[in-house]
Amino acid sequence: MELAGTGPGPTLESAILKILTRYVVNSFGVVLAMTLLVFTFVMSIGAIFAVVDLLAKGLSCRFLLDYVFCSIPEALTYSVPVSILTSALLTFGKLSADGEITAMKACGVSLWRVVLPVLAASLLASLWCVYVNQQLSPKAQYSRRLLRRRVSVADAIKLIDEGRPYRDAAGIVLYVGKKNGNAWENVRVCRAEPGGNVVTIRARRGALRPMPDGKSAKLTLYEVTYTQTRREPPQYYTAEYEYPSTIRLDEVGQGTAPPKKNRDLPWGELVGRIRGLKASALRGDPDAAGAVTALYVEANKRFALSLACVAFAFLGIPLGIKAHRKESSVGVAISIFLAFNFYVFLIVADSLAQRPAWQPEWIVWFPVVLSVVLGSCLVQRAN
Repeated sequence: MELAGTGPGPTLESAILKILTRYVVNSFGVVLAMTLLVFTFVMSIGAIFAVVDLLAKGLSCRFLLDYVFCSIPEALTYSVPVSILTSALLTFGKLSADGEITAMKACGVSLWRVVLPVLAASLLASLWCVYVNQQLSPKAQYSRRLLRRRVSVADAIKLIDEGRPYRDAAGIVLYVGKKNGNAWENVRVCRAEPGGNVVTIRARRGALRPMPDGKSAKLTLYEVTYTQTRREPPQYYTAEYEYPSTIRLDEVGQGTAPPKKNRDLPWGELVGRIRGLKASALRGDPDAAGAVTALYVEANKRFALSLACVAFAFLGIPLGIKAHRKESSVGVAISIFLAFNFYVFLIVADSLAQRPAWQPEWIVWFPVVLSVVLGSCLVQRAN
């Protein structure tokens, strides 16, 4: 049947389907934009608190803006899938509560035809998340670590907090129990030496002051206890003792940038490290097998988090129809509960990374497959 006066144009059915598709996509898109903004902000709260703390220490606004910017990709890794889930729950919950889903089915419109645009949008979001998780987020996380080593020496000293290990100095870990300006109390310095020897220096008092070169600082310690893991009994010093005479605080730019963790590796570097460790495992390195498994978990976790957009859409659509509620609080609560259970599997996989026999890299896929299969069955049942 053709629309009157339109000649050989689109049929009435196709015109109605286009209107329905536009209506569903617009409703889903508006909710998605709002939820993505909210969840990204929530996921960035840790970075925001860190920025407030750094602002109180007097660091520059440029440093703070760069720090926030480098924190956004990591937040998107988790906020995009949760936003897809919440948007599907809220959009289809409202359509169901208003009786629009029932009206569509009464007109002979397949439910699969209604949800197809949302699933397509979720697939596009998954493809975009693959880029974010494999390239953008690892580079941003590593850049955020480097930021703390690009500040001036005076700012680097401000970054040393009471009661927290400071690991950004070259070759040492510095711990300060209490700070009062340049006067420190309860100072501890740890340094790893070749051969596995660890030197630990404990001092009741100390101070760290910038050197004229602008790249290092002088650490002066008083009432020192000096110990080595491979030397007994420990050596004791009661007079003034300087160790080391200077500490490098500009590690970046000196060819000694911090090593990248697994989560800091873009996809190409991640694959390269896997190949290198597999070769070491074949040569009989006992630690290489566990390291390879940890890299496998990291690689699979990135893809699982990306495809979680599609999995959450499959799960959120039928649950929203079944809940048929307009209240946004109910949809948000359900989405948080489901997302929490999803991320539990990621945590379990990370905790089992050192047990290659358990093959933890496959654990991350269980919630993805379960969500797709269960969601498909529920949509078909509702259809």
